[in-house]
Amino acid sequence: MAPGSFANISVAQAKALLDKGGADLIDVRELHEWQGGHLPGARHIPLGTFLRSPADHLTQDNVLFVCAHGRRSETAAVAAAAAGM
Repeated sequence: MAPGSFANISVAQAKALLDKGGADLIDVRELHEWQGGHLPGARHIPLGTFLRSPADHLTQDNVLFVCAHGRRSETAAVAAAAAGM
């Protein structure tokens, strides 16, 4: 996918990317949600923190954002795309 763009992907597609090491997994939920459980290998960056400086938190092109219902992860993806990532 081109830098500055994003797409919703299926769980199977996300798993395939993660299994081959082709994506950075960022959990944008709040700390209490993270502490209740999270995906192995995920980095915890609450959405508010991420939105203050998206480029500072992005280390590669393929990033998967996760949250509880999809709204926060979509917001993070839009911010990352706007930052040209």
